[in-house]
Amino acid sequence: MGLRASTSRVLAVLWVAGCGASTGQSVTPRPPIVGNEAVRTRMASLPEPTFAASTEIRAATMEDLRAYCAWQARAIGSYDVEAACRDGSNVRIATACGEDDLEAMHEGMAICALTIGEWAACVAARREAPCEGGVFGERLPECEAFAGCIAAAMEEGEGAAVP
Repeated sequence: MGLRASTSRVLAVLWVAGCGASTGQSVTPRPPIVGNEAVRTRMASLPEPTFAASTEIRAATMEDLRAYCAWQARAIGSYDVEAACRDGSNVRIATACGEDDLEAMHEGMAICALTIGEWAACVAARREAPCEGGVFGERLPECEAFAGCIAAAMEEGEGAAVP
């Protein structure tokens, strides 16, 4: 058998074995992570999400949020974090995955386009550096959208109280 015949045979075997052959299964491309560069970097460093990270919290179902919480428990940690900071302050970061917490999050975040992935990145960043982020993570780039959303919700709440 000549070189040309051997090469053709090797290519045919590779094609049938899966190098370029269709498996009959469609591959769904993973939607891109929505958010700034810090959010995308943080999410890329964590295990594959079991939820659609690009889903806005205001459009998420309770099942989406429960899937996030189950993933968070494995990927980030499921326990509250408490830290005594050098400046004398104490920081507590709650898990926020109880049913009441999820309903409040869904309702409270309805005014902004915060995605589940942005929330996840912020939680991960705050848990890693609890004393560095500020009250709502406003000093962490991963929390830009979350802190902005909290500020907008607080402003809207104050505005509603004005006659």
